[in-house]
Amino acid sequence: MPAILFAFLTMPFGGDRVFLKIAEFGVEKINLWAFRVAELPYSSMDVKSMGVGAFILILIGMIWLFLWNRKWRIWGLGLISVGCVMYYFAKTPNILVNRYGTVFAVDNKVSDSLDFIMLGRQKIPSKMLLDDWLLHTGRNKWQVSEKRNFIVNETNVGFVKNYRDYKTMCKENDVLFVSFDKAKAFYKCDYKNVFDRKFWDKARGAEFYIDNGRLKYLTVAKYVGNRPWAYEYKDSKDTGFDYVFDKFKK
Repeated sequence: MPAILFAFLTMPFGGDRVFLKIAEFGVEKINLWAFRVAELPYSSMDVKSMGVGAFILILIGMIWLFLWNRKWRIWGLGLISVGCVMYYFAKTPNILVNRYGTVFAVDNKVSDSLDFIMLGRQKIPSKMLLDDWLLHTGRNKWQVSEKRNFIVNETNVGFVKNYRDYKTMCKENDVLFVSFDKAKAFYKCDYKNVFDRKFWDKARGAEFYIDNGRLKYLTVAKYVGNRPWAYEYKDSKDTGFDYVFDKFKK
């Protein structure tokens, strides 16, 4: 940094070259050691994203701990501990879907990898989407799966691309994700939770949580809120999520 400063000061007189060479040497050494540290084992670790509540508690706890010089500063450790516990027990979504309802990620919590299901034309997810979902779930591996039936927390989940598979998949699964408008299908999959193209058009992307026979989801439209440029998504049951199903009944 001092070399760059002197380079600017001497630039009108043509004496900046030597100082820029010094700065170049320093930058190269910084980059060299940065790459060496990054290549060390366990130099980085993928963890799940932190909720707002846990983040605020940890932040306030750290400020309280380092701000005061009295005995009560130790109370900050309590807030940090509560925030860490909230983070540890926070649930991550079992299923993620993009805004078009064509790319899905299934996390059955059994392995540390995500299974990607493609119901559109693309063969692999985009790198931006892939990185975002891996960071959100805390996973570090992924694979494109050809499977269309999954068991997530003792719940049968199916992914349907074509009309011809709709009837069979409806009989075999409790929850269905389809790439078409279910109202246009000849077969009617009644008493099942079916998410179709109309849902994707409104949701603009969503994450699903399945636990103890219950399914709930949070959509991007709900998360973004009421903005002039966003789709206005209204729901009569406001639980923080768009809707809660308390049934996987035949």
